[in-house]
Amino acid sequence: MTTRSLLFLFFSLFGGFTKTLLTSHASSFESSSVLSLETDDERERNKYFGRVNSHNALSGIRKFQSPLPIDPTYGPDGNSYSTDGVTIKAEKTKISGDKPRINVTVTVPIDVLNNDSRTDYTSETLKRHWVGVYSPANASMLNETAPVKYSIVEKYSNAYVASGIGGLNFDLHKMREDFDFVLFSSNDPQSTHAIYHKNFSDWANILGDSQPIARSERVTFEDDKDEPIVPRIGVTKSDDQKKVSITWTSGRKDANAKVRWRYVGEANWEPTIASEPAVEVTKDQFCGAPANAFGYRHSGYQHYAEIENKVDNKRAFEYQLGDDISDFKESTRVYKGKFLPVVGASHTTLALFADMGVGTTDDSETWREYGQPGLQVAESLGDLSNDNTNKHPIDAVFLFGDLSYAVGYISVWDEFLHQMSSYFAHKIPFLVNSGNHEFDYFESGWDAHASGRTRDLYGGHDSGGECGVMSNALFNTPRKSAEKDWFGVAIGNIFVVSINTEVDFNSMSSDQYAELRMILETEFDRTKTPWLIVVGHRPGLVDSSYAEEAPASANKKDSSDVAVMKEIQEHLWPMFVEFKVDMVFWGHNHAYQRSCSLKSQLTETECSLKSKTVSENLNNVYEKPEYPISFVVGTGGAEFTKNDVNMFFTEKVVYEHGFVDLHAHNSTHLFGRFIDAVNGNRVLDSFWIIRESSSEDAMKDNTNHTAAIFFTVMLFLAVMTSIWYWYYKKNGGTATISGGLHAFSSSVKKNLFQNSRDARPRAQRFQAFADDDGDSNNEFVMADSPSPYEAPTSLRENYASKEHHHQGNESGGESINVVDEEEGSPSRPGNNPFANF
Repeated sequence: MTTRSLLFLFFSLFGGFTKTLLTSHASSFESSSVLSLETDDERERNKYFGRVNSHNALSGIRKFQSPLPIDPTYGPDGNSYSTDGVTIKAEKTKISGDKPRINVTVTVPIDVLNNDSRTDYTSETLKRHWVGVYSPANASMLNETAPVKYSIVEKYSNAYVASGIGGLNFDLHKMREDFDFVLFSSNDPQSTHAIYHKNFSDWANILGDSQPIARSERVTFEDDKDEPIVPRIGVTKSDDQKKVSITWTSGRKDANAKVRWRYVGEANWEPTIASEPAVEVTKDQFCGAPANAFGYRHSGYQHYAEIENKVDNKRAFEYQLGDDISDFKESTRVYKGKFLPVVGASHTTLALFADMGVGTTDDSETWREYGQPGLQVAESLGDLSNDNTNKHPIDAVFLFGDLSYAVGYISVWDEFLHQMSSYFAHKIPFLVNSGNHEFDYFESGWDAHASGRTRDLYGGHDSGGECGVMSNALFNTPRKSAEKDWFGVAIGNIFVVSINTEVDFNSMSSDQYAELRMILETEFDRTKTPWLIVVGHRPGLVDSSYAEEAPASANKKDSSDVAVMKEIQEHLWPMFVEFKVDMVFWGHNHAYQRSCSLKSQLTETECSLKSKTVSENLNNVYEKPEYPISFVVGTGGAEFTKNDVNMFFTEKVVYEHGFVDLHAHNSTHLFGRFIDAVNGNRVLDSFWIIRESSSEDAMKDNTNHTAAIFFTVMLFLAVMTSIWYWYYKKNGGTATISGGLHAFSSSVKKNLFQNSRDARPRAQRFQAFADDDGDSNNEFVMADSPSPYEAPTSLRENYASKEHHHQGNESGGESINVVDEEEGSPSRPGNNPFANF
């Protein structure tokens, strides 16, 4: 046999074996990524797996042609490689700190760029080059691991197509592993149009058929990449609510994680508190793909400890995180936090919203459609929770469902924790509950991987196979258990009831209904917490055209807005009415809606009570409402769903990203406002709930009034005595009281007249409830008034002024997209909500 024949036989056999191996690998990957679904789920599978999930662009990267480029040339480091001389390089390979920014440069050789015979480096194909950020680095099978971030080269380097040189900036949080960068080329010509027009629903075309070209050197952290980070303060279940929890993440499981704390201003630390056993989430805990397949990434170890406030008049504390490797020392970061206000406190401030997501400040595109404004919302919450912002900073934050929109791409949770912890969650209690994008999944996935767990009502692919695992592991709440994600908790003078709208709440048969009723009967005490609010994800009252969607399978429920609203109105709303719930807050519909006080949407055709204007400076007032007032606040960062239809119960609709800032001042007066977090913390809506005092409140008021009169009389007598004594001494001890008063009065008049010619009137700040705010800001600003807060630091987006638009409706509701007017504009109402009240 000739040499040529031997070579031909060798390459034929080797090539056939290689082709079989790659084909087998691709088939096994495809079979592991797509669930074996029951007949009832076929429609949902085609709907969700047949196109990109619009909630997260990573879902477009499901399968590449090959895990490695053809004939790569490896660099001396053993990690980097290039094809055709094309390189991708990070500006540095050693980084440190919490959020280092690194520049990545892509270079295509000029001879390749100018070679007309190369159809793979034309101007059109260069527009489809994208960079994936991988962690852990050196992924052997790129088509089995989702990048943690990615970006389009030409989008941020306009000269890339002409010059072959492009640069991208990436912020790299500590995620317990090293990083590297991979350059891909997408082979789908339709992607060019999608890139330029930000058609994020077409990411599957852009990234679904990509070939790796080059990989960078490994980028490593010089400092401790496994150190304890991203603490978030939570709420525990206790009678007096004097305890808070601290949960944090590290890369070490058995290193004796611990926390120590002390009150601000004290030198000595309280005894060190050891963490509970670390919580680890493994791939087999998830219900399905992508969470247990292409989207899986180890999320680190979650540590948990509780600390208790032992002094009622102290709330501010500071704390440190450590373990056996990173023990407490002078350089250990000190975090500052706050305990909850004591139960029954005279003033409590809560921030409430839903549907957030993750924003970025670098050139990554991973979460750009869903969640970019979430970064501004987090920053605004951080601003308004600072003690120096106003007299009543935010005491706690509640995010009710659709938290990160990770939908099975687990690395997104790392980014979300950094976003929340860095701005506010490390310093004030942060509560969450479940939404459809944390919990819902195909029925077959529950059957195969979580058959013993409480499953959702609606089916579908919304959680990406997470099925509540990640949100339960990362955030501590007073929930009944991992399978009973509902609870009641007292925060100052507000009692909050959290419900899980994703699982059964039927009034006749469900555990949730029975236990919610028990909470209201046994845990809620209006003498201690006069305000009662309920929070849940899917709205029980919503102005929406989204109705009548066929269930995902035979034993699942219609998940449309109108269908779920009717279910809640039938089963839960009567209980809210019975226990005189003051307000209910919902998300899911990505808008802000404020409704009237309503007895029932099922039986009523008009409002029980609408808000009204009491005076020029006091509007949107609900006086003595008998039934709940409903709010939809799905404005945490997700793209708007503009489907309101002017229902009779709707009083206000706003399409801006932000949250409700709620102030329960005492047992009779509650003030709330919707904060536009993206455009300078403007107040776009505000409202009051005012009701009669209870007998106990009246007794307190009478006692306070009597004490004030007594104090005033005593002060008057003291002043009179001082005046007489001054005049008595001035006249050698022979003066009378009447003479002293006359002389003192003449002196005062003379001085006032002399000084008044040079005096300038000073503007007086309105003091809400006559509180002595000093120079602090007055947070009780009515809607459309100039906000007392400074705009947050400008982030990546330049939010240009939007057209000022008001759209009225017959029922008095209003749809609004607002921009700033000039300060002092006569069209703005004043900022004194108590004028003429």
